Amino acid sequence: MRLVSRRLVTAVLLLTGYAAGQTALADLTAAQQKTLTDAQGLLKRAVTNLELAQQSAGTGTPKGSKARLALVRLQSAQQSMPPVHARLEQLPADDETVMAFRQQVATVEQAMAELEGRLTGKPAPTPEPAREDMGGGDSGKDPAPTPPPAETPGGKKLDYRQEEQFRNARFKLREISGQAAALKEFSGKVAEIEDVTGLDHRLMAQAVNTVALARKRIGEFHTHFDPLPADGRGVPELAAQFKSDLAEIDAADKILAPRWEQLARLIDPASYPELTADYDRLRELSGMFSDTNVFLNDRTRAAGLLEQMAPARKEADRILAAYAVLVRQKTDMGEKLMKQHTYFGSKLESFQAAVAQQKTQLPNEIAGHLAEARQYAEEAVAEKKPLFFTGGIPQRIDWAKEKIALLTAIDAGAGAQQQAELDRLQAQLKQQQESLREQIIAGNDMPADRYRGADREALVKRATDKWKQREPKAEVLAARIPAENWKREVMWRSQNTGSWYKIDRSKLQVQLLVAVDDKLAVIRPINLWTNHISNDELTATIFHGEDDELLPGSYLLRTKIK
Repeated sequence: MRLVSRRLVTAVLLLTGYAAGQTALADLTAAQQKTLTDAQGLLKRAVTNLELAQQSAGTGTPKGSKARLALVRLQSAQQSMPPVHARLEQLPADDETVMAFRQQVATVEQAMAELEGRLTGKPAPTPEPAREDMGGGDSGKDPAPTPPPAETPGGKKLDYRQEEQFRNARFKLREISGQAAALKEFSGKVAEIEDVTGLDHRLMAQAVNTVALARKRIGEFHTHFDPLPADGRGVPELAAQFKSDLAEIDAADKILAPRWEQLARLIDPASYPELTADYDRLRELSGMFSDTNVFLNDRTRAAGLLEQMAPARKEADRILAAYAVLVRQKTDMGEKLMKQHTYFGSKLESFQAAVAQQKTQLPNEIAGHLAEARQYAEEAVAEKKPLFFTGGIPQRIDWAKEKIALLTAIDAGAGAQQQAELDRLQAQLKQQQESLREQIIAGNDMPADRYRGADREALVKRATDKWKQREPKAEVLAARIPAENWKREVMWRSQNTGSWYKIDRSKLQVQLLVAVDDKLAVIRPINLWTNHISNDELTATIFHGEDDELLPGSYLLRTKIK
């Protein structure tokens, strides 16, 4: 290695302009000088990378990561050589400066070959006879070159153009040899793994790409090698090495190609027709349980969500298991699924904590609402305050109903106890209201009317038509829509079969004031539903059943209808 090191120092000196031969550039044309300068710059970069590779390799035979780093740096150095030769072909071969630079290139390439031999365990090609230590022998002078004989035991001497072809072919073969060695090692490990899902798809893709790159380099090798004479000096050795490398690449390809085809199909999202739908469902299930404020803002919805908790957990786990290959391989979609499953789990855990808190709080809250309603009713009867039955009392009863429904979904036994208390209270309130029936009706006012949508008239007509299906001769005196906007509900519900269906609908209530007689009218609520999944189909349902007994709060005097 000492000889190579001295040659490299000389090469660097020549490239930086300190060697005496630099003055000969004056004999070239301006265009040729630029071409040579470009080539020198490329060679200088190759030398720099080669020295880095030598430093990484150290002494002896490097192994493991040390060898891989050195080989990467060596390949970076080798990549600069084809452009160097391309520029050399544009220069006069008999020019003294060009000849000196050509020898310099050969010296650097021989150093590359020696290092590659250490890294790969393959002997470096025998160098062509060359001048020793240009500008830097022990005597300080260049020894006279020894011209090779016209024909030697190693084959016929190549002319200068053939030498260029040989060098280019040898450079390509070095790349091919490195790729062949890497593919042989990797494919050997792949062959030991029976289940292709245990292979890393990124490494497999890289290996398959390396095969393709090697095939490309093989074509480039043939471009330079095929014109060479079969008995030319070094040609048989090059051919033998190429044959060996090609066999290794072909053998690796036979192992890698079928496994990659199978693995690529397994990680291709297109192989899973339900993937998008399943991922969207998992994402939307996460959203269903992400808002714990639902226990305060919409207890009816909260009760419905409680019924879906266990099925939702089962469905989330099913989805993750269905795409286990994508998750294991850490594909983009596999990573998204894993993150979404983790997010779902965290949201469900927070939701379950809120459920536990509600289970503790709800019984006391319900008891409080019932106690207040009972107190207000006693006061209303005793003090003749009928408005209590249209204000504070029904408000507390509604709160209790919502919370009992939620508690029942959480704890059926506790909910049943509270429902029994509510039923007893409502029976009592019914008797108390009857004693103030006329006063309550007289105090009732028109429902609120806040909706201002452009479709108001059509909605009122739809509600009216629905009521007249039950009572064809009904006289609808007026219509009120208490809410300002539709209320939208989006959620998934499981079925007994294990399948899921999505609900995406909006609700708005129209309250019709229907004549009872010449003095009274009754409020008839009609719920309108827009099904966003079915092209915004509009349907109507009557709130009260035909046999429902209405309380005094549902009536008002016709004189109050405006």
